[in-house]
Amino acid sequence: MTAGEHVREGVIRAAAGLLATEGIDVSMAAVAEAAGVGRATLYRYFPSRESLVHAVCLAAIAEAAQRLEEAQLDEVPPEEALARMARAVLTVGTRYIVMLREPRLPEHEAAEELVVGRMHAVLDRARREELVRDDVEIEWQVASYASLLLAGVEHAWRHGVGVEEVAAAAVEQFLHGAARR
Repeated sequence: MTAGEHVREGVIRAAAGLLATEGIDVSMAAVAEAAGVGRATLYRYFPSRESLVHAVCLAAIAEAAQRLEEAQLDEVPPEEALARMARAVLTVGTRYIVMLREPRLPEHEAAEELVVGRMHAVLDRARREELVRDDVEIEWQVASYASLLLAGVEHAWRHGVGVEEVAAAAVEQFLHGAARR
């Protein structure tokens, strides 16, 4: 990685953290300070807040795609695929939570399609293998699982709970409900 790429990545990481705590209107001065660079350096890489937010979103999508690919969802049983997907979504989601909180971002739709498409495929397989019910619409199951993962991201981020713990709880609740065992 070149020095310039290292600076750019550091700015994106700092911006992602500030966007999570301060929201979409975070100042460029605050980002520069958090990244440990001057404002002129920040503007050399990102001429506007919009270009910076766009870069953060693209980084989130790229990481999500990579993690979902590395999870090899099609090569494991559906229950394990759901667990791997949960870990991938929670890992990326807690780092780039702004993507989940700001559905008006232009990149939000692409990120949602990436995750929901994979989720649909895993749940379709889970239905065929009788792991989950097939008497309800798959879209409802996808929406339910996605909602659990979104709630898990927010919970993990707010309370500092580990991704593994939240992912396991989300999968357990999706597959077995919230009844006391």
